[in-house]
Amino acid sequence: MALAERVTAHFEVGPDAARAISRAVRTAGDVTADGLWNACRTHMRAPLDDLARRIDAVADWEDLVLPASEIEILRIDPKLEREQVERVKAVRAKRDQARCTKALSELRKAARGKDNLMPYILEAVRAYSTEGEIMGTLIDVFGLYTEQAVI
Repeated sequence: MALAERVTAHFEVGPDAARAISRAVRTAGDVTADGLWNACRTHMRAPLDDLARRIDAVADWEDLVLPASEIEILRIDPKLEREQVERVKAVRAKRDQARCTKALSELRKAARGKDNLMPYILEAVRAYSTEGEIMGTLIDVFGLYTEQAVI
C-alpha cells in the first residue's frame, strides 16, 4: 500500500488538514515517509488533547500484573473448551447457511463502502454467524492495525 493510501486510511484528513500537514512537513524539512507520518500524528493529536483530561496514575506496573498464584484462574478448563467448540459446531449445523453467507457477503460489501456497519453486523448475528466469522470478514477488508512504536 502506498504511503499516501496508508496515511489517508489511518488519518481522516480533509483538504484543510492536508494543507496544514503539508506545510508542517516542508517547514520541518523532513520530506520523508516518517516525516509525513509524524506530521499527521502531531496534527491529529491536537484536537484529541483538547478532549482528553490528564490523569496521574496511582498504580504502578506491579499493581497491574497478577501474582503467579492468581494466573491459574485465567486458564480455561480443556473440558469447557471442548464443550464450547461443540456448541459452536451445533449452531453452525442448524443455521441457514445461505442466509449466513449472504449476511457476511453484505457486511464485506458495506465495509468496503461508507455505510454504517452496525445493521450489517446485526444481520450477521441474526443469521448466526460466529464472532470469528464476522471479525474475519472485517479483517479481510480493513486488515489488522498494529501500533507503530514511537520513540
